[in-house]
Amino acid sequence: MLLDDYLKFNFSKNVYSDRLLAAMMGIVGAFGWSYIFKKVRGLQNSMFTTAAIVFIIFGLAEWLGYSGAIAALAFGITLGNISSLRLPRLYSGFNTDLSGLNVSEKAFFSELVFILKTFFFVYIGISLQLANWWLIVVGLILTIFIFIIRLPIVKFTVLKSTPITDASMLAVVIPRGLAAAVLASIPFQQGMDGGEIIQNTAYAVILSSIIITCLLVFLIDKTKLRNFYAWAFSNLAKQPKTGEQP
Repeated sequence: MLLDDYLKFNFSKNVYSDRLLAAMMGIVGAFGWSYIFKKVRGLQNSMFTTAAIVFIIFGLAEWLGYSGAIAALAFGITLGNISSLRLPRLYSGFNTDLSGLNVSEKAFFSELVFILKTFFFVYIGISLQLANWWLIVVGLILTIFIFIIRLPIVKFTVLKSTPITDASMLAVVIPRGLAAAVLASIPFQQGMDGGEIIQNTAYAVILSSIIITCLLVFLIDKTKLRNFYAWAFSNLAKQPKTGEQP
């Protein structure tokens, strides 16, 4: 028993340390890339260079035994908020000006993300095993629970001046996506017991949450279901009728 507890403790400790080191790799990589980004941007056909750096950091982290996904996530978060971050000036001749993504580069990555999401949904469909119907049912139940608990969360956290229509959208637009799929696949990739169950259940939640979100958005806009959400968020500002002053 003591040996099992010791192994579990060390395993969890290694998991946390690996994630921390992966995040540090991403942060350091983002600062380093941001420092030289202005010079690289002047080169011809440099739009893919940032994506190439992400792949390099991801591969390096995986090669060292860390989480490439966490490293890439930390890189993106740091680079996306680089304008509000500053490196300490080590000496007077050291330039600490950092460069983030401009408008055209952000638009390019937006298009790239759209393409990746298309393949992501294909991957979800391939990976979801319809033979395990009970996992799909469990995922559906968890999704319904998410939508139910979202109502009081939105009701008591949004501003009182929020229109009911906006609050209704906040309550139903909660589809799970790529981040949940990546995190859910880690236990299965590392060969943990029950990793396949976790992955398939998460995929079922992702699929059902997307379908339910699309359905609820349509029903709130086109049917009397909006009355239910108007009652649920009766403490918020009412949407003014046509011709009325807000």
